[in-house]
Amino acid sequence: SARNSVSASCQVTQCKRDGCSASLNSCPKNRVVIDMDCAEVRNLQTHKICDYVVFAQKNQNSWIIPIELKGGNFKASHVAQQLQDGIKIVTSWIKFKSSYKVVPLLFRGKGAHPQEIRRLKQKKITYGKKKYQIYLLKCGDSFSKYIN
Repeated sequence: SARNSVSASCQVTQCKRDGCSASLNSCPKNRVVIDMDCAEVRNLQTHKICDYVVFAQKNQNSWIIPIELKGGNFKASHVAQQLQDGIKIVTSWIKFKSSYKVVPLLFRGKGAHPQEIRRLKQKKITYGKKKYQIYLLKCGDSFSKYIN
């Protein structure tokens, strides 16, 4: 499990960066939140990866939730790459890959260009043989509606 694969110092209780946050209030209690900026994780890669990855379980379902936080403007292609690279790294920690559902999330503040928002909605993250849409939320929002 992710809890055993990643040092406790990389496991956090909140997702917050650049004046933006993701609310974990209604996220399943059975979860592990990994700070992908943590030195131990950073050493595993050379790419620009997403800010956090949440592993959550509820009922019989398991999720991998890569999260990117952007307080201001962003480039859709860059965000998609960050989320994709985050998935690549955490996939190596998982034994039963097929059982996970993936919910890539971008939390954004004000100042995002409408064209980049439109572009991001067309991008997909690949996990296994499936492609997953990236959901856009506002900074501070809860993402519980995507986990059910």
